[in-house]
Amino acid sequence: MQAKKTSSLGHQPLLFLLTLASLSASASASVGDIGIYWGQNGMEDRLIATCNTKNYAYVNIAFLSAFGNGKTPTLNLTGHCNTSYSSCVGYSAGIRKCQSMGVKVMLSLGGSGSGYSLTSTADAQSLADYVWNNYLGGSSSSRPLGPAMLDGVDFSIKSGGSAHYDELARFLSAYSTRWRKVYLSAAPQCPYPDTSLGPALATGLFDYVWVQFFNNPPCEYGGGSDGVSNLVKSWKQWTTSVRAVKFFVGLPASTAAAVSGYIPPGTLTSQVLPAVEESPTYGGIMLWNMYEDGINNYSSAVNKVNQSQVTATEDGQPNPPPPLPPPSRQTVNQSQVLPQNGSKKGHRSAAIAGGVISGTVVMALVFLAVLFALKKKVMLQSWVSSPSNQSRLFSVSEIKTATKDFSELLVIGVGGFGKVYRGEINGGLTCVAIKRGNQLSNQGAPEFRTEIDMLSKLRHRHLVSLVGYCNENDEMILVYDYMTNGTLRDHLYNTQNPPLSWKQRLEICIGAARGFHYLHTGAKPGIIHRDIKTTNILLDDKWVAKVSDFGLSKAAPELDCTHVSTAVKGTFGYLNPEYYRKQRLTEKSDVYSFGVVLFEVLCGRLALDRSLPEEQVILADWVLHCKRNDTIDQIIDPNLKDDISHDSLEKFVEIAEKCLAGSGIDRSSMGDVLWNLEVALHLHDPVIRYEGMINSNVVNQDSVFSELRSPEGR
Repeated sequence: MQAKKTSSLGHQPLLFLLTLASLSASASASVGDIGIYWGQNGMEDRLIATCNTKNYAYVNIAFLSAFGNGKTPTLNLTGHCNTSYSSCVGYSAGIRKCQSMGVKVMLSLGGSGSGYSLTSTADAQSLADYVWNNYLGGSSSSRPLGPAMLDGVDFSIKSGGSAHYDELARFLSAYSTRWRKVYLSAAPQCPYPDTSLGPALATGLFDYVWVQFFNNPPCEYGGGSDGVSNLVKSWKQWTTSVRAVKFFVGLPASTAAAVSGYIPPGTLTSQVLPAVEESPTYGGIMLWNMYEDGINNYSSAVNKVNQSQVTATEDGQPNPPPPLPPPSRQTVNQSQVLPQNGSKKGHRSAAIAGGVISGTVVMALVFLAVLFALKKKVMLQSWVSSPSNQSRLFSVSEIKTATKDFSELLVIGVGGFGKVYRGEINGGLTCVAIKRGNQLSNQGAPEFRTEIDMLSKLRHRHLVSLVGYCNENDEMILVYDYMTNGTLRDHLYNTQNPPLSWKQRLEICIGAARGFHYLHTGAKPGIIHRDIKTTNILLDDKWVAKVSDFGLSKAAPELDCTHVSTAVKGTFGYLNPEYYRKQRLTEKSDVYSFGVVLFEVLCGRLALDRSLPEEQVILADWVLHCKRNDTIDQIIDPNLKDDISHDSLEKFVEIAEKCLAGSGIDRSSMGDVLWNLEVALHLHDPVIRYEGMINSNVVNQDSVFSELRSPEGR
């Protein structure tokens, strides 16, 4: 017992050194708070997910991009919503959630466009009143972001001159009370003074100023000591010349976010921040923008500087730093604990401590990597032995033979899971499509298993058939029947294929609807596909539509449940906004996505096309806008204009519009969609009598649902 006690005391100096090193590392630099601009890319994280990262103290919702000079103020959250033709009310819950976590959420005015300016004092007063009543603490019958009250206003003015923004700041500030403050922030360019915001900043009313040190070579970081000195010189000029509560270093979150000025996280924390944080008004960094930060994880990288290396507890909260060792009854020579200047023994202790820390970190990373690989392998192996799986198991050698060792010449498609190859099995007698999982893909073992589970149990004429799979050597490979005519998208746009006739398009949509209807009502339990899009509708040699890609599918809710609560997955442009906001999945989520497909078929264009003017980027929003203005005929695929009857078009648009209803309860069921599509086909070609109709008003239920009782196999 005594020996053990002596041993622990003997290691106490080293333990103290390790603890001291950990604490001093976390205190050597301070990033401060981090802010982010959100709302300029529909593929960025949702607002709630943004705040749930706990990386940000400020979120600027960008932008109120049109105002002043008699214009109707317009909130344009690119890829999310635009108040000129769609609703942004659904983001109210996200704003409130962020605020409940201590995040300040601001409305950003301006942006890089030219649709705004203030022409008079009355213009500034009018805008201040509008912003207060519609976004802040006032009241309005039509608040664009719903009932949530934002914390303040961000001035991101890049064009239209500087006139009257000082008055706007005063008018907005005047709305502050002892119970509710209106926070003001500004984003000037780093050359001092800013040409657009100079007069406004001179008021001294701003709480936060995020100086943008990018796209401005004279004052941004340019690499090396000169690059740092240029930035620091500009920083000091700003912080000593302008009165504000806090100043922030504005930076791009990735090299793609700006033309110049990107600072690697390591350089930021080791060279830039130590020089600027000496300012008493230093607040942190402001990043442009959320989409790029989500890809580059910039905020996560720099946030590590603010945190000691701790282990998460079961509730997800970090453990506190380890306490210092208790004082020993034994007298300890101070030279054993803290090295004296010039002491070789002290340097050796520090070196040992550093080596131990570095070695521990490396070993931990290796261990985690091995653990992850083993977990995935065990999960796949244990599942493959399950008797419920009846599909053919291929070896890697068989797959390599079928694809000529994964020849790039045989690649027929690339998706989120990986590449798809055309292959031959059974001695070259059977043509198949072989999808090989990419180890770097966001999709992995769960999607692989779901796909096999689903297709092993389901057989229907309008579902793609799974031939087998391979999981040897950690591969994730799926083998399907080969679809000669590829995907539906291959025949709609950006293609050399001849255009489909209206009759062909209707028949393909009807076939796909039958497949989805079977999933919702014929499978037991019902299945929600969750990723309906034109690339997941395949066409065989007879142009029969086949639903494919079940990796994201979920079982439908039980009868006593209204929805499935789950993380949002799918493809932007097709995602049901209601599901996106509430994370509540129902069969009506599939109906919304299929509605987008229907309009994609009608218009012959992408569901999400960023090359188009802002109001046309999202197809679902654009077609509803055109429907309200009675201009649908102007956006139809030109190849159809002489091929489609008026009655058929009217019925088709009617059912597609119902699919896109804002609330799931207002959308048609997939069965109703199927029936109405058959009506549209009948109206186009009255000779055709589908088994789903006995007249234009009555459905033959026995015929429509016959496939559910006796679904055809492959």
